[in-house]
Amino acid sequence: MDGKLKFEEDKLKGKVIVVSQKEEIFAENYIWNCKNKVVYGPILSRRLGKSLGINLFPSDFNICTFDCIYCDCGPTKRNTVNTYNFASMEKIKDELEHSFEHHSQNRTPIDYITFAGNGEPTYYPFFPEIVNFVLELRDKYFPQKPLAIFSNGTMISKQEVIESIEKLDERIFKLDAGDERTFKLISRPNNNVSFEEIVDRLANLKGIKISSAVLCSGIRNLGSLKNCGYIEALKKIEPHEVHLYSIDYPPAYRGIRRARVSKMLELGQYITSNMDIAVKVLRARKAWR
Repeated sequence: MDGKLKFEEDKLKGKVIVVSQKEEIFAENYIWNCKNKVVYGPILSRRLGKSLGINLFPSDFNICTFDCIYCDCGPTKRNTVNTYNFASMEKIKDELEHSFEHHSQNRTPIDYITFAGNGEPTYYPFFPEIVNFVLELRDKYFPQKPLAIFSNGTMISKQEVIESIEKLDERIFKLDAGDERTFKLISRPNNNVSFEEIVDRLANLKGIKISSAVLCSGIRNLGSLKNCGYIEALKKIEPHEVHLYSIDYPPAYRGIRRARVSKMLELGQYITSNMDIAVKVLRARKAWR
């Protein structure tokens, strides 16, 4: 990264690191204002620095296997995942190449190229082919820049998806609960996948990071994260790192409030007291207007 992210470590908290960001935010570059674009940003990511986003679902609405109550892309319409007319691979490739060429010619500063966007990227039916194509574009236009993905893990039962994910440098998967009830309440899966199935699937991947949203008011999950179920899930998955973050954008549903840093630090300390793992607490920036 370019060093502009401010990292500060609380020495009293062991392996818990607080990540703060001080740069100005330009909301027009973020996915909720770029839903019809295949490539958006770069945005300023609390995890990845200047991140050039790849959105495989250029649409006015969210295409996802979850309907997370805090999602920045808005609610997922029920049955949409079964009826959505996916953009063709040719359209996606054309827009990817055009955008990469544009950013390369303009010397756009980026730290990561990231699969994220308006839904679950691995749900795109030609995801493996697109990963290979993006690798070629990266080597052509942004040599040595790392590739990342944010995913909910619902599609990693497919071997071709697993093999594609393993080609990426940074693999970040969400886990927002420690029990089935809270998982259904927060993640609201659009299929019949269970909390236990998600944990089992994530456990098949190596070198991943787990990202957990912390909700402390209204609809909350702090109690579920601070219990043995969440710890046992982390022990089974064996992630390289855990990220705890509060909501930093307009959520899909009302009643969602950002968590205080003190609550996330408390949770981080609980995790590190039960297992040997690094935890990053991502401090929220100013509220969006």
